[in-house]
Amino acid sequence: MRGGLGSLPRGPQKRDRDKTKKPKRAGKKTTFAQERKYQMLKLIKSGRTLREAKALTKALAVGLTPEYLAKSDELDLSRIEYGLDRLTRTRGQQIDFLKFKFKPRTSFPIKKEEFLARWLMEQDKRRPLNWKRDGNLVAKGKPNPSRPGSSEGKIRTRVKGADRTARNFKRLIAAIQKLQASGKGSKSALNRALKDVKIAAGIKAKG
Repeated sequence: MRGGLGSLPRGPQKRDRDKTKKPKRAGKKTTFAQERKYQMLKLIKSGRTLREAKALTKALAVGLTPEYLAKSDELDLSRIEYGLDRLTRTRGQQIDFLKFKFKPRTSFPIKKEEFLARWLMEQDKRRPLNWKRDGNLVAKGKPNPSRPGSSEGKIRTRVKGADRTARNFKRLIAAIQKLQASGKGSKSALNRALKDVKIAAGIKAKG
């Protein structure tokens, strides 16, 4: 018989096996809602929203979601947008104010919040936003896994002046309807009034 340790085991030793890195579990895939919230917070903190219309439109689109925007504010914005849209679509034609109804838009060609954000920023309302990361939104190195609830308490939407603008717009349309019904409203006076409403509504809705 021979003493000693005998033949050494083939293959990696225990200490070597312990050092072998195990593959990390992949994090949960970031949802579209989480991606939009991340981009909004990142854009605001970086200051890009103060300089770039595209970045501000993205931030607006998130802030105008039902999670952060009061239903009354959303209806006011939608009423103003739809009312102005109906009026400008009939430019150059006689507008029948007696049949005009001041109501919110019921269907949207793209997501409602993106549509309203593009309208407030005076952009093409028919084109959806491109949420592909660009600029300082692109992480250096490996992307961090999503963290549900990380935006809680950090986003708050406040709409100033939309309710007042909506009420004034409605009263103006009612006054014009009354003038038109009595035959006292001239086309030039109506056009001047509409121009004033467009300017006031545009400023106050963005305030």
